[in-house]
Amino acid sequence: MIDRVSLDLLYLQIIEDLDLGWITADLQTKDILSSYEAKKQKREYIELARTLRHYGRIPAGQAITDAGNLGVSGDMVRVRVSLASKELTLTSETNPAREQRFKVTRMRCWRITTLHTKVRSNGMTVTSLQMERPQTNGHGSLLEESNKNFELSFEYLISKDNLKWITLKTEHATFISVCLQKIDFNYGQI
Repeated sequence: MIDRVSLDLLYLQIIEDLDLGWITADLQTKDILSSYEAKKQKREYIELARTLRHYGRIPAGQAITDAGNLGVSGDMVRVRVSLASKELTLTSETNPAREQRFKVTRMRCWRITTLHTKVRSNGMTVTSLQMERPQTNGHGSLLEESNKNFELSFEYLISKDNLKWITLKTEHATFISVCLQKIDFNYGQI
């Protein structure tokens, strides 16, 4: 027997993830899902959605990273970060979308950095931590504010004897770090 509340919550979460682009589907599959949604066939909707790309990943927000990390030209690129069982995935928000997966087992270490910039306020130079900021209740994006910089960097084994630091500027650096730690710990237990 399936719990109706759990089924409803999962169904609504999948709809939201599809709307936000965290789960991707081709047009034909979207049409089938729309048909299931119109007929209120939640179980069939969920079963089809479970086969879709990125289903089951933990969305970890947006980040800014070096374009070279995705194999594209340019300086910096905005990406969506998601975590799966043993990997961190970066997907560019540009068309065509590029994706790069980093296996946690190939990450030697990672670190979180908080950068503080100097900002002029009424003729005085103060650090960003001293400035008064309105409360955003968690809804304001730190990426849009130039005086707030959180970076998650990890050392990644590209090939034998070739380590490279990958850096993500993101307000979700702590969350991603905790997820990586949990993935790494669980992998070590297997």
